[in-house]
Amino acid sequence: MNKTPVGYKAIIEKLELCTIPHYRESYVAHRGRGKTIIDNHHETHIYPKSYALKNEDSLLEQLEFAIKYEGINLEIIKALFGKIEKDDIVKYIQKQPTGIYSRKIWYLYEFLMTTQLPLKDIKRIKYINLLDPELYFTCPPIKSPRHAINDNLLGNNKFCPFVRRTESLEKFINSHLNSKVKTLLKKYDPHLIAS
Repeated sequence: MNKTPVGYKAIIEKLELCTIPHYRESYVAHRGRGKTIIDNHHETHIYPKSYALKNEDSLLEQLEFAIKYEGINLEIIKALFGKIEKDDIVKYIQKQPTGIYSRKIWYLYEFLMTTQLPLKDIKRIKYINLLDPELYFTCPPIKSPRHAINDNLLGNNKFCPFVRRTESLEKFINSHLNSKVKTLLKKYDPHLIAS
């Protein structure tokens, strides 16, 4: 099947980035339907031609696709931001300053690069979560009024782990191991457990 890389895969290839590969790769098929292949926790998503970008040479369009369909990968995003001009990012955001993905790109740039872009704060708009809590384990959100973003990342710009809500982890959570352990411990003398 003829296909073109899109999203993080395209960004890594175009910029020859030395980053850890994202857990999923995306491609747009030149013809035919889309499909998903999962092999040992690595996902390959092939999208139909209708998902093709207007300008596949635009790294910021690739980033928007990546955030929308592949989630957030801070290592790749920061490497990308280090390779493109700040003015290009500003112009991209200005095309749709209140858009969900424009705001996420804007927030992530300022968060990762610790540099404020010359853009006016967003006014009177609904806040959006940076991470989807149905896909990731998240923290209670910290509001960023400038971007109308709820930062629910598990860390800061120096260290920020990501934990996806995989089927395996959901099974562990739903097995309620903590209550099973508490029930088991009640059967034994507390002094025996403490020693």
